[in-house]
Amino acid sequence: DVTGLAGGVKAAALIFAARLAKLANFKETAMQYNVHTAKSQLSKLIEEAMDGKDVVIAKNDKPMVRLVPIKRKPFLFGTMADKLKGPLPDFLEPMSEEELLDWEGRD
Repeated sequence: DVTGLAGGVKAAALIFAARLAKLANFKETAMQYNVHTAKSQLSKLIEEAMDGKDVVIAKNDKPMVRLVPIKRKPFLFGTMADKLKGPLPDFLEPMSEEELLDWEGRD
């Protein structure tokens, strides 16, 4: 049956096109490592990812995972300013003898 054969060829073509599209999204500049190398050089790979390099770990030459850094929000000063009441200590001021003894756990 010609209709069945044409349908099979069309399905194969669609599968091939989907795989080709997936490969097109894979950056050629990605640094690909096998699992063994990734395990033995994980610290190096983490540094490369943190430096913005595209690090991919493959199994049997097939890309499996991408190593990407987690974006962290910068620390913001004064986020609790409206919640603190009363005078704040001056942390640059030397401690009194009593505070120093309390701090060091001595009587």
